[in-house]
Amino acid sequence: MLSSAADGIGGGGWLGRGPAALALSAVLLGVGCQARDLQAFYPLDAGRAWQYRVSVVNADGAVNETAVVSNFPEEDVLGRRGVPQRSQAFGKTVVRFVAATDAGVMQFAQQAGDTAPVVNDPPEYILKTPIVPGTNWPSVWTGARLDGAISLPTVKTIAGTRETVMVPAGTFAECVRVKVAGKAEVTLPAGRATIEVSGDEWYARDVGLIKGAFRETVNQGEGTLELAMNLESFRQSR
Repeated sequence: MLSSAADGIGGGGWLGRGPAALALSAVLLGVGCQARDLQAFYPLDAGRAWQYRVSVVNADGAVNETAVVSNFPEEDVLGRRGVPQRSQAFGKTVVRFVAATDAGVMQFAQQAGDTAPVVNDPPEYILKTPIVPGTNWPSVWTGARLDGAISLPTVKTIAGTRETVMVPAGTFAECVRVKVAGKAEVTLPAGRATIEVSGDEWYARDVGLIKGAFRETVNQGEGTLELAMNLESFRQSR
């Protein structure tokens, strides 16, 4: 059963880590949070699950949905070992294959529905070290328009590391905020257009992604789409 943050987390959970512990960790590691500590903000152990409240708002109105993300035991995929992470929402299932390296946590392959896994070349980094403000890396945004058929290049930047965030699952302190921004010219059914995306992601220690808020704009305001996801409940590994 998924649990809320109010139910608490077992020994070593984020409720037991204060600013002093975080500062000591940074000193011992020397260059911020390395791969081992990075996984605290994006846990990969099997058995974990997260349930999100997702909303999409555009000119036609609002659509609300529940999304469930689950981790499964490590396996070999396309010559690499990683964690299958299954996402279910809007009647679709996608499996991302995720691994942690010294450079960060990355998605190296993905599988949609019953299709075969496809490699991500280059890998898509979710978080990168060091976890300090200003760390940035290239990324790809898969748009919510046209059933996800549009993607554009973005840049992710760590914008904060000590933020407090409130979501339905509870209130989380010392969160990492990642800013997402990008812009590209794409082809829509009505013709060529410029799509711009901006948003933020928040990650909590020993929990993972707890909140996301994004905005897609076409031609500087002709069409705006807003996407929000908030953690409702989560389950630790067994």
